[in-house]
Amino acid sequence: MTSNEDIIHLFDSEAKNLYSQIHNMRGKDVFSITDIVQIYYSLTNVDSLTKILKDKFQEHPSISQKVQSVEILISDFNCSTHKKILEFLSNSIEEITHDLQSTNPQNKTKEEIELDAKKFSSLREIMSTREFVEQYDRGM
Repeated sequence: MTSNEDIIHLFDSEAKNLYSQIHNMRGKDVFSITDIVQIYYSLTNVDSLTKILKDKFQEHPSISQKVQSVEILISDFNCSTHKKILEFLSNSIEEITHDLQSTNPQNKTKEEIELDAKKFSSLREIMSTREFVEQYDRGM
């Protein structure tokens, strides 16, 4: 069984990691799929740990303060960067879709077919990522 100190240590470590990820994403307009998946995974982990700490340590002011600080961080993320990420993903899907629709499917070279295949692969990855982010959005 995990001790209370282990939970607090895990929370501190995950919160620090989340803060760093959010800080690195601020001000960006273009995001990598890897960064997006990592930050939402971290958000989910920290949110779960926050709920545990709230239940276990209601009477501890220093822990309550840490939890409140992280909740503010997550709220700020949800109001700004989260919306930018959703917009980025939607715009990327729209751009790739438009690009694929605008090409003439007749008389394509092997290279053009391979390029289209890469675009379709990228489109699937971005659409899956958007679905993952939207699931987070519905859970907020």
